[in-house]
Amino acid sequence: MRCAFLCLLTCLAVFAQDPDLSITWVGQSCFILKTAGGATVLTDPPVASVGYAIPAVTADVVTVSHNHTDHNFTGGVGGEFTLIDGRPVTARQQATAAGITFIEIPAFHDNTNGTTRGPDTIEVWTQSGMKIAHLGDLGQDQLTAAQLADLENIDLLFLPAGGFFTVTPERAAQYVTELKPRVAILMHYKTAIGGPAQLAALPAAAAPFPSVVYKPSSVTVNRLSLPVSTETWVMEPRSDAAAVNAASFLGGKPVAPGSIVSVFGAFTGSGSGSAGGYPLPRKIGETEVFVDGKAVPLFYTSAGQINFQLPSGTAPGQSVVEVHVGGQPVTRTTLTVIPNAPGLFAAANVDGSVNSAAAPTRGRS
Repeated sequence: MRCAFLCLLTCLAVFAQDPDLSITWVGQSCFILKTAGGATVLTDPPVASVGYAIPAVTADVVTVSHNHTDHNFTGGVGGEFTLIDGRPVTARQQATAAGITFIEIPAFHDNTNGTTRGPDTIEVWTQSGMKIAHLGDLGQDQLTAAQLADLENIDLLFLPAGGFFTVTPERAAQYVTELKPRVAILMHYKTAIGGPAQLAALPAAAAPFPSVVYKPSSVTVNRLSLPVSTETWVMEPRSDAAAVNAASFLGGKPVAPGSIVSVFGAFTGSGSGSAGGYPLPRKIGETEVFVDGKAVPLFYTSAGQINFQLPSGTAPGQSVVEVHVGGQPVTRTTLTVIPNAPGLFAAANVDGSVNSAAAPTRGRS
């Protein structure tokens, strides 16, 4: 008994030593994975015409799964990085960069052994103590026994969910059930700011997946923080602003039609101002906010925060939020909309005090 307890303590100590890993979704199949105090890995950099801009980042390693421009724009990445190039891979092999061993697994971009869209390479590596797999533009409806052997015990699985060029969202969901990663992170679907028109968008891209959890564009994880049972994460593509429920300020969480939304960013030239009454104005000073191209009612504006009401007719899915100052766009971001997403500003007692354990609501006798 004592031996088992000591063994458990040893395992926990090993896990606790693993540094945090920050994950940022740029868009398409591009992620930036940075170990605290260690290496930075960037996957499948896309050309800007896809709609996603690679931020200024100094990468140690860049991986490329196949030779399409939305995955191979290495010229847009800064730093003297080592390229883990999946394009010439025809047999399982290993490569080492920045102290990380990458297992490169040949796969196909289609379900016809590459005759339609060519090859694809699956990359598997361990970073911050977590086993990671990036499936690239996998199009196979079935994984081979050899591929499955390398995809056992995955902690973080990056998989396409947009269909058309890859597996469908339904087949991707089956892969999650089959592989049982701790976390499956969806990629390569159409968002409000980028991606080919043929790809599925939200909510269709995420609909077949159980246990969907919405996340902001950047998250920090470690092995101990990972869920016990498989979760599927829907992240927001990276942008220079963030739109959130004004009651909770929780990044990445969806909002409902009619909700009050706060957008945070750097809105150069936007002055501080408030709505004078109802109906709410669609412009305060020189500041306007457009959701899917239409001006929305404003509560408050400033150079760093703007509060607006999401129109009640906004359809579920992902919307683009754009801030204009003086008639010119200054930033844009995305906002995920679902039918019901409550947010609580405050719980007040009858006397107007904030409800809490120290000041509970008094029941009637």
